[in-house]
Amino acid sequence: QAFKRDPMELGLISASHPSIYPCRAQPLEKARRTRQGAGAARARQAGIATLGGSSFLLFGARPRLRLSRRWAKSKADGPTVVEDGTLMGDRPKVRYIWQVPQAAAPEIVLSGRSNAGKSTLLNEILGANGLKKAAPTSVKGGRTRTLNWYPIGFDEPIGWAGNGVRLGAGSGDDETSELTRHGQGCCLVDCFGLGPVDFSLTARRLQTWGPVLQKFISERRAISMVCHLISCEQKGRLSEGDEQLVEIFQRCDAERARCGMMPFRYVVVLTKTDLCKPEQAERFRAQLDRRLREMGQEAYRIVSCTSMTEDGSGIQEVQQLIDEAKREGWEALQDWLSDAFQAPKPPGGGRTTTERRQIRQRYVQSAKQSAQKPSKGGPGATTVLPPSV
Repeated sequence: QAFKRDPMELGLISASHPSIYPCRAQPLEKARRTRQGAGAARARQAGIATLGGSSFLLFGARPRLRLSRRWAKSKADGPTVVEDGTLMGDRPKVRYIWQVPQAAAPEIVLSGRSNAGKSTLLNEILGANGLKKAAPTSVKGGRTRTLNWYPIGFDEPIGWAGNGVRLGAGSGDDETSELTRHGQGCCLVDCFGLGPVDFSLTARRLQTWGPVLQKFISERRAISMVCHLISCEQKGRLSEGDEQLVEIFQRCDAERARCGMMPFRYVVVLTKTDLCKPEQAERFRAQLDRRLREMGQEAYRIVSCTSMTEDGSGIQEVQQLIDEAKREGWEALQDWLSDAFQAPKPPGGGRTTTERRQIRQRYVQSAKQSAQKPSKGGPGATTVLPPSV
């Protein structure tokens, strides 16, 4: 209704200076030519107001985005495929356990402390398979903050919808043929690092990473191998985050055995070997093997790798282990078939808002009672839980 009033009455212009006023409206001859028909709509989008027979360009106005039309166009065109041609739809990024997508292939988990080189190694594996290096990396620990899925080795692109359902689910003649029609590849799962982080993240968020990872590995039948990445910078010792990971793996082993699930291979990958001499790397591997045995965790193999070689020779051992785990995972397809056809979980895991609030309050109270220092985020905050949480 304001546009029907006189601009002088609205205060958009003054009698002495028509183009100078707080709203900074200025007569524009182009606006007069676009007042009729569809031109009026275009004028409104461009920030041109028609008031009392005159047209004015409002300099502070911004063009409105036609989000509904863009959304409809993207839906009509179908799911997009990334540049390397391996992924359609949305890449699963899991922050909460109820966001875990349906399994599409055997899964290999890349875990380790913060800044151990997980995303860097993942990019080297993707590059060695002729794919785009899509994992974000940083010199500071804590850049990866979700569980991220990266499919490799498929004949055709695969993907997921926003709710975690596989694209094309239910289109095959039977469940087995539906999964194998794209080829027998595997999915690499890039994990957040445990231990101290260098980014400003709240302690309450950091301390959920360990429980989420433990629940994921304990319940995910499609996992065929877990790689524990340890940097040579630690000189054969286990950091606080590494010890937390070993404890998580031991709990996961016990829980999977209790449920009759397929065990996973536990492989230790010594990263950043370009920072030390070959004889030092061998000594670090022996020290890690001895320390893990003391903790009651025996590794299937301990291999070394580096991402500084241009020909990819530094990751050959890791690539061979991935191929073995992928082959064994497809041979045990019937064991993890249920993960591929699980129904998507509702937001919050099915809990009501009141139940989630109560759980959060209990967690905060127990954390405050058991923590020796106040829970604070920021650089140096850790993912390790207080003793009683």
